[in-house]
Amino acid sequence: MPHHPSAFNRLLEPLDGREVRRIVARHGGDHGVGSGPRALTCVRQLRMLLFAQVTGLSSLRELCEGLLARPGSLYHMGLGVPRRSTLADAMAKRPVAVFRDICSALLPRVQRSVRRESDALITLLDATPVNIRDPRSDWAEADARTRGLKLHLGFEPRADALSWIDLTSPKISDVTAARAMPIEAGTTYVYDKGYLDFGWWHKVHAAGACFVSRLKTNTKRRDVHPRTGLLEPGILGDATLRIGHKAPRGGAANPLFDTVLREIVVERDGKTPLVLITNDLTRLKTALFAPLNLSNHAKPPPRRPGTTPIFPQLALDLSA
Repeated sequence: MPHHPSAFNRLLEPLDGREVRRIVARHGGDHGVGSGPRALTCVRQLRMLLFAQVTGLSSLRELCEGLLARPGSLYHMGLGVPRRSTLADAMAKRPVAVFRDICSALLPRVQRSVRRESDALITLLDATPVNIRDPRSDWAEADARTRGLKLHLGFEPRADALSWIDLTSPKISDVTAARAMPIEAGTTYVYDKGYLDFGWWHKVHAAGACFVSRLKTNTKRRDVHPRTGLLEPGILGDATLRIGHKAPRGGAANPLFDTVLREIVVERDGKTPLVLITNDLTRLKTALFAPLNLSNHAKPPPRRPGTTPIFPQLALDLSA
């Protein structure tokens, strides 16, 4: 009798088995687990968690009972019905990095499936703390403001999808995590002053990408030259400049010292004008900032019918 894949089987199709196995092997995720048909490997654990997510199951007990309800369908998914204690041990002891890297490997597929060629490639970078107050979580580290974890995100507003994600200790700064993020040529990266690092900005520039951010008030501005031509509506100033000292304190060199950048002053109703810095010297304000909805004259991009925003609370506030 021919087998017809279920909807859940089709949901698993984007998982590249070879890539997943390489990730599991890299982190030793299946160390000591075994390889028999009943062994709860990382791949089987991931499938079970996806099953729980899709079906709205909220506990390990519900997950085991849900799998037991259709035992005949488990064979084709490479699954069995685990004991709840076995699944609980796996949830507690498996390396988190396995599932993080699998998620990171899937994100580019999401981008390709929803991105339109005519859209500007925009990535918003931000980080948010994840507070963990449970006293049993003694592994959680703390900084001056929170105890738990820090979630780092790259978000594409036009595609309404994540392009990069990382989970670190709250002691890790925003820019430290961003240095490990792959840079895609042709993309404009937008971030706040928490990512101020001339070395990393130069890496973005050298990779053929653009950045939009703000400078700190004590940043040295040199060779400021207003750009000629009529300013667009909503733009109060447009100039080229160079920034920083050649050899800042501490002995580190400034790779952006000789790079010509662009400073744009954006008008805001009832607020102080927004001063932005970018390495994009060619695009006009309409092309550069309209997709970001940074000015009062820009309109948010239309949302595709039937979609809802991912992380609707994620909002990059360059004016803070």
